[in-house]
Formats: sequence, structure tokens, C-alpha cells
Amino acid sequence: MLSLAGSSAGAPAGERRIHALDTLRGTASIVVVFWHYQYFFGVRPFGAALMPAYTNGQLAVDVFFVISGFILANVYGGRIRSRADFLSFVVKRIARLYPLHLATLAATALVFAAFWHQQGTYAYFYKGNDSYHLLLNLSLLQAMGLEKDFSFNAPSWSISTEFWVNMLFGVLVLLGALRSSLAALLLAVISAGMIVTYSPQWTTGHLFFGWLVLPVVRTISGFFVGVLVHWLWQRHKAPQNASLAMFWLGLGGMLALMMIRPDHPASTHLGVVLTFVCAPLLVYACATSVALNRAGASGIGQWLGAISYSLYLWHFPLAAVFALLGIDKLWPNPELCAMLYLCALAIVATASHRLIELPAREWVLRVALPPARRSRTSQLPS
Repeated sequence: MLSLAGSSAGAPAGERRIHALDTLRGTASIVVVFWHYQYFFGVRPFGAALMPAYTNGQLAVDVFFVISGFILANVYGGRIRSRADFLSFVVKRIARLYPLHLATLAATALVFAAFWHQQGTYAYFYKGNDSYHLLLNLSLLQAMGLEKDFSFNAPSWSISTEFWVNMLFGVLVLLGALRSSLAALLLAVISAGMIVTYSPQWTTGHLFFGWLVLPVVRTISGFFVGVLVHWLWQRHKAPQNASLAMFWLGLGGMLALMMIRPDHPASTHLGVVLTFVCAPLLVYACATSVALNRAGASGIGQWLGAISYSLYLWHFPLAAVFALLGIDKLWPNPELCAMLYLCALAIVATASHRLIELPAREWVLRVALPPARRSRTSQLPS
């Protein structure tokens, strides 16, 4: 196997940390932050420089899904052989995803209570904040087709769909269905084909078979594309110069696609190109390139990768706090306000990673798993 900067000496293949993927995930989180920022605050700071993020930055979520599929295939692809292995996998996914989701859900509910006290409305931006949707959020079902509206910390919709697609992945590995690339290929292609055929947009729209919502189908497609990229990466390592060329080609293609509005008539086709071409090029290059992994293993690269999940889940609660306190109105310069918000988000995300994510994950694993199954996995995707 290619030696990657920062890999643990003597670690099994699935235990090697691929720092460039962490950094890519953190960068995608920042893109989503700015995609939402324009709606939360009604301004576009650094408009020209960030125009791809403002025009269609939501496509960065599809990069999350491809990264997640690759990493789970790398870490768990050959390790779920029994019911006990599967239960261990479920516990580890809960330990990774649920504690921070619960913390940010609670924080959002408290901020909404402050809005109720101040303005008489239990909401900011997202309106479906009743007891029914609270139960959906607590069950990670807030984007599985049972919801009536976006609710509470609404960006967590992707955590909902990803968790349940992770469970599908675990079942397929247990059944041996992913020993070849065929099942992953069929799931990725059929899911994308359903969206292209029946939905007017890649990101919102159609209800399939009367119960299967588009966000789930979109997640399935991206996730299993990531599994396919891992299958290819295991068997074929491109030369280093070619890997860097793939990275720049994937990045350029992604930025070009993000310059096209979500309501464009070809929206679904653009989503397919991003999911099946641009994101795989980026992920494969990050997994293969020693130069990219050296950059990812730098101090700022590792930090950005470590806090990526917290960046994503805290960006809405923090925006709600800014709106509640009127901070965006106190700073007439939108660029200065954006910098203040980003600095605050970085501080909150760093503290959250150290004080919530890591301790809560370790606690769940300690309580729910026997010592032999608590082996710490170095590559834990969001």
C-alpha cells in the first residue's frame, strides 16, 4: 500500500488515517457554511471570491457522502462478518454521529426558547419546531420522509440520511453483498437515475414510490459512489503527478458546477456529474497523493479535518445566536461580521470537538462495547 504521510506505522490498511480526506471534508463544511450564511443574514460577504459557494454551495454535501462511503469501506469493508461485528459497527456509528447531534439539537432548542421569550416565536429561519419534529430529530429520522418541514438544527438532515445509509452499508457488508463492486454500482447508478428521471432538481423534490424521499436517494447514490472509489483505489494507484492532476480537474469541475443555479433545468444532470465525476476525482486524489496528504497532515490541515463535523453542526445554532443578539446589525460591514462569525464558529467547533465529540464517543464505546471491541479507529467519518 502507498505510504501516506501521517499513517501509523504498522497499522492495518483500514486503520491508516488519510489526512487529505479530513481536510477535504473540512473545506466542504466551510462551503456549506457560506451557502447557508447568505440566507441566515441576507448578505454575501466576499461575494466575488465566494460566488460558487453562494450560487450552489449545497453541492458540497454530496462530497461529504462520497468521502463517507470511501472511508467506511476502508475502515469496515472487510470487518463485519457476524452479528456481533454488525452490532459493534452500529454502536461505533452512534458514538460518532449522535452525541454532537444531540448537543446541537439541545442548543438549538434553547436558542429558540430565547427567541420565544424575545419575539414570541419558537423559531429562527426553520419553522417546523414542534414536539413531533423534536421526536424525529431525537430518533435521527428528521429527513427520512416522516417530516413535514425543516426543523430545529435543520442542516442535520444529512446526518439523518447518512446514519441510515450507513446501516444499509453495514447490512450489505454482513451479507457479503459488497464483496464485488456490482451491488455498490447498482445502488449508485439506480439512485442517481431515479433522481434524473423523476425529480426536477438534484437537491429537492420528488417522493419515490410514495415513501422514499429524495435526500435519502441522493445520499445512497453519493455514499456508494464513495464505496466504488475505494474499490478502485484498492486495486489501482495512479502515479503521483496524475493524482494531482485529478485533484485539480475535480476541483475545477466542482467550482464550475457550483456556478450554476440549483433551479437550472439541468440541475439533476449537474448533480450526477458532481457525484460521479468531480467528487470521485477529489476523493481518489486525496487518498492517493502523498503531496496532498502532507498538506492534510499539517497543523492547520489536521485541525480543519478534526473540527469539520462540529463546524457543520454548530454553524446554524451560532447563526441563530448572532441573530438573537443582533450582532449582524451591530457590524455594518458584512465582511467584518462574517469574519467575526467564522472566528466564533472556529472557537466553538474546536471546543466542541475536544469537550463533546471525543469524550462522548469514548464514553459511548466504553459503556456499550466490551473492551475487545473498543479498538479505536483512526479514520472516523462524519
